[in-house]
Amino acid sequence: MKTTLTQTQFDKIDVLLNTIEETLQDDICVPDMDDVNKNNPDWEEIYIERANILYMEAYNYLKNNI
Repeated sequence: MKTTLTQTQFDKIDVLLNTIEETLQDDICVPDMDDVNKNNPDWEEIYIERANILYMEAYNYLKNNI
C-alpha cells in the first residue's frame, strides 16, 4: 500500500495553502482600526502589527483544527 503523497498531490496542497494564505491576508485578517486616527503617523505600523497578530491567530486555529 502506497502511503506517501505524489508530487501532484504536493503541488495541489501548495496551491491550496497559497489560496488560504491570500484569503487570510486579504479578506479575513483585516484589523479594526476605528480606534486609531488616520492622521496618526504610526497608523500603517499599527495596521501591520494588528494584521500580523490576526494572521497568527488564524494560522494557529487552522493548524489546530485541520
